[in-house]
Amino acid sequence: MTSLEKTYGTNAPLVRELYAHIETGNIELLRAQLDAHPELLAPPRYDLLSYPGLLHHAAERNQVAVCALLVDLGIDLDQPTAGSGNTTALALAAKNGHLETVRWLLEAGADVNGSPLSVASPLITAVTFGQKETVDLLLKYHPDVNRLHAKLNRTALDLAQSWSFPEIFNCLKAQGAISAVEKAPDEETLPGAGIIDFVCRTAGWVLPKELIPQSGSLEVNFRVSCIANKNDFKLLFTVGLFVEKPRTELFICLPGSWRLPKKGFAIDSPWMFPQAVLTVLSEKTLKDSPLTEGQVILRTDKAFSQLGWPADIEALIVVDKIWNTTGDAEIEDHEDSVKLYVLTPLKLTKKGPPEGDALASLLEKKRKASWKSVALTSPLQN
Repeated sequence: MTSLEKTYGTNAPLVRELYAHIETGNIELLRAQLDAHPELLAPPRYDLLSYPGLLHHAAERNQVAVCALLVDLGIDLDQPTAGSGNTTALALAAKNGHLETVRWLLEAGADVNGSPLSVASPLITAVTFGQKETVDLLLKYHPDVNRLHAKLNRTALDLAQSWSFPEIFNCLKAQGAISAVEKAPDEETLPGAGIIDFVCRTAGWVLPKELIPQSGSLEVNFRVSCIANKNDFKLLFTVGLFVEKPRTELFICLPGSWRLPKKGFAIDSPWMFPQAVLTVLSEKTLKDSPLTEGQVILRTDKAFSQLGWPADIEALIVVDKIWNTTGDAEIEDHEDSVKLYVLTPLKLTKKGPPEGDALASLLEKKRKASWKSVALTSPLQN
């Protein structure tokens, strides 16, 4: 948390006045002060307790006229907070059940799903705080009812059940909402069901495919497994590459709070990198040949240079990681075995990609590494 004085310097007293005027709905004073100091319309760069942003504060206080003024002055309707879950003004209005403000923001063009950066969508926020009327209103604007809570990796339906809101639960169910923790009825009959079962038993629960953004152009599904059934780390992986021999599937380990909304991020955003690199590698597998352990995917390779690589990653290396550490759920190694390769971040030396003994030593180390050590770093930390 950063102090108001450190952030705004000599303007700190004026910022306090602005927030006070928002609470009283003093439009004329707000307009005069912001006309004189338009730089204060910029969103806070830091997570400031009680000072989330002017529009956020107005929405949280149910000040519709102030919201209209601020948007007219140029504040982005969907600007997320610098911290506190990267929430939007719409989510704060939804949290408090401010129907008039929620309706105004939506009519003004606010994204009903909030920001792709948001930990919780406006719908999930309204559900969590038991705001049934707000949930009903949001549903009229066709939100993604199955968007995941980024930190809990649960859906709005799961949270309605957890917080014992049966009316909201039934309302969401009627709109096609599903649970992140219940197996789909046809799961065991789907192609690759054995792979899903193995991942469930060795890594952690696999979420339904309907909750995960898909490539759309491949006959390959993307799935997510929450490692150890917790929310510290999760695996994004393919199911469908096994049709090509030698049979493989590809995995990439992410922090548990890695954002995976179905839309909202630009294609070259680092948040899109896991799906993008899996898509390109899946296309290559199906058109050319599967990957093999030890292959290095370089950031500078023409086929991958257009992707939104995270700032701290120069390359990925394909690792045949040891999955089973308990003696259970062994996969027999035979002609039809499926290699579950993990794409692991790789730091390059001045010599370039490792070769020979250096490569063999690196692979031996990576095979036994913890999931934490092979996970990507969140773009929020770069």
